[in-house]
Amino acid sequence: MRKKILFIINPVSGIGRQKSIEGLILNDMDKQQWQTEIIFTTHKGHAYELSIRAAGFYNIVVAVGGDGTVNEVGRGLIGSKTALGIIPTGSGNGLARHLEIPFKINRALKALNNPIIKPIDVIKINDYYSLNVAGIGFDAFISHKFATKKNRGPLATCNS
Repeated sequence: MRKKILFIINPVSGIGRQKSIEGLILNDMDKQQWQTEIIFTTHKGHAYELSIRAAGFYNIVVAVGGDGTVNEVGRGLIGSKTALGIIPTGSGNGLARHLEIPFKINRALKALNNPIIKPIDVIKINDYYSLNVAGIGFDAFISHKFATKKNRGPLATCNS
């Protein structure tokens, strides 16, 4: 019996590499092993809503995007037996970098075909969970400014 894997793609995160990823997923995932589904997010918080519904139904739910997308998807899976996968297509990809997930999409997909699943710690502040970083004060201000920018990547500035 094939295992189920869901890709939640944020089409507006990062620097745009995720726009062509649907074809790569359909081509590179092992069809003998995986029943693959793909959903694109339509608004902020949608990845979280989708992952809550997917928890327990899929073996792996994959966040395709940057750290914000990964955080939304991961928060919805906390406490379930569904694993979080990451295809890093954001501008920073801090958690993927820390977990040594390949940045080349075809290599990340190859890794998902033969996943190594291990637990990670999460941060809880009041009733809010975070998988990567959390902050208050100046760093939260800068993070908020960055989140509202149209342009992403290393050359984006926080001037508004």
